[in-house]
Amino acid sequence: MQGFVFHNPTKIVFGTGSSSQLSAHVTALGHKALLVYGQQSIKKSGLYDKIVSQLQETGMAFVEHGGVKSNPSLTHAREGIAKARAEKVDFVIAVGGGSVIDEAKSIAAGVVAEDDVWRFYLGEAKIEKALPLATVLTLPATGSEMNGNAVITNDETNDKLGLASPHFYPRVSILDPSLTVTVPPRYTAASAVDIVSHLTESYFTNDGGWTPLQEYYVEGLVKTVMAATRRILQNPEDLEARATLMWSATLGWNGLNVAGVGAFSMPCHALEHPISALYDIAHGAGLALLPRPG
Repeated sequence: MQGFVFHNPTKIVFGTGSSSQLSAHVTALGHKALLVYGQQSIKKSGLYDKIVSQLQETGMAFVEHGGVKSNPSLTHAREGIAKARAEKVDFVIAVGGGSVIDEAKSIAAGVVAEDDVWRFYLGEAKIEKALPLATVLTLPATGSEMNGNAVITNDETNDKLGLASPHFYPRVSILDPSLTVTVPPRYTAASAVDIVSHLTESYFTNDGGWTPLQEYYVEGLVKTVMAATRRILQNPEDLEARATLMWSATLGWNGLNVAGVGAFSMPCHALEHPISALYDIAHGAGLALLPRPG
């Protein structure tokens, strides 16, 4: 095992019904929020109304920025940045899966930056600060709710790039398994592939030497993801399985599995990004097309 520094500042509020506690955890983040979400799923499920009512009950001002795609676009993120600046918001709330959270991270950093947000992804500028971010997770897969990573697609050039920054960590993330019971089977399966890929890429490519702790951690989580996914596909309303898959996704990419393993690579993710950028398919589905490393 090699030396490492591990620091994860994200507070997790986990449990069925925990989404009703959002307002209690965001009042300290600011006075006016940019509410970022996807297409229409949170409105159809009733989650949108629950979130809005909480904010209204506490007197929290907010501005909406809906319409995030499954592969979040740079154009839409820039629109969110412009809206957040014009409305003078002081923090961001993301309600959705990894795509929504990733775009919200880009917006949070772009609002307070002099540089265009795309320059961060190109490595031409460094993120120095970002607005505080709170998340309500509706699709467990990417682990973005408890890490400092984000991915975005430049819809003008079809370049899909990732970026890591300590300023991308959410301040608080609400993980309510009951919000995931309406996730269709194909998205549940694709999400499971993404979680497994996060775990196994470093497992097969690291140079950390003797790392039984990390290996057993990865192996145990992969088996857990498989067991939970199997139960969900048999019974989509199995809350125990939904909760297990949700927490597995977070633990799969919050830094614990790679702490101490040394340098590693992510060839499958590197290959998948151009696929989903060009063909606009779900990230997990794109990963399922690729062979495993090793």
